[in-house]
Amino acid sequence: MSTRPKYITNWTYTSLMPETKEKKVKVQVGTETVEKKSLLGGSKAIEQPQYETRTEKVETGNHINTMSDIGDLADRLENMCNTMHADGYDVISVIPVQFGNFNTHADKSSMQQGHSYGFGWGYGFGLTRGVIVTGKDRAES
Repeated sequence: MSTRPKYITNWTYTSLMPETKEKKVKVQVGTETVEKKSLLGGSKAIEQPQYETRTEKVETGNHINTMSDIGDLADRLENMCNTMHADGYDVISVIPVQFGNFNTHADKSSMQQGHSYGFGWGYGFGLTRGVIVTGKDRAES
């Protein structure tokens, strides 16, 4: 009788999406040969770098708390499934794990003025936080 488990369960999480901002950067795009004249009447060829200003997105070090980094999750999931396969398990289920946040507001000021109505608003969102992966021992099939 084998002590190896027939089923295994692993989980992985995803990071929140990194926050980015646009930043203007100077990038060298080539060089140009120019003649530089000396005070004594001679000249000399000099290579001068040529620059171009570009806009790039750079990470700020903060994260967007309303967006999961799905690319990160896909990479983690792929690695987990490949490891389980190499260990002799077939993946039989992948279950997403969600979490969320919400906010609401109610204004009952009109009720204080003798009216029987008020108003309110609310919103909510859910994020994929990770996945639970279940594998079945291939030898048991």
